[in-house]
Amino acid sequence: MKKLLLIILLCLPTIGFSQNNDKFNLDIARELGHCYDSLDSRYDPHRYHHTLCSENNHVRVFFLEPNYYCVYNNKWGGSAGSDLNFYKKENDKYIKLIDYTLQGYVDIHQEEKDYILFQNDYKKDLCYASYTSKIKVVNDTIYTESVTEYSHVINHDIDFHNNFKCKLTDSLWLLQIKHFKK
Repeated sequence: MKKLLLIILLCLPTIGFSQNNDKFNLDIARELGHCYDSLDSRYDPHRYHHTLCSENNHVRVFFLEPNYYCVYNNKWGGSAGSDLNFYKKENDKYIKLIDYTLQGYVDIHQEEKDYILFQNDYKKDLCYASYTSKIKVVNDTIYTESVTEYSHVINHDIDFHNNFKCKLTDSLWLLQIKHFKK
């Protein structure tokens, strides 16, 4: 019995550490107001619409070297996706990089890299384009490094579509519009 107790006592720090190791960085999401510990309408009646931090399949904070963070909350989105909010950490404070947020889809379970795989689509009358791109932050500039997947589906007659000179026929237009600087 003493050996079992000794084994349990030796394993407790390891078990506690593994449970506190938060790959979704919910402590940062909590600090920035992207999720909450409880639903308490006494202070904010709109809080019921916010995400609980314990629902860790909805919120993720991505760390991008050297000091950038991207918060994604898929519970706050709609048919166009959810917002990506970018922050820079300076002197133990988080500063929002831009007022504008990118709206689309992110797999919150993607591996930690120096970029975020971002998905979005554009529905037009004549066609439908969807893409996946690598989003990075360098020197306070948020940009699309590359497009990893691209699809362009024509909904109507191809000749009718081509007469309107659709700018979505290839992914080059994405590299021109996805640059945001502080």
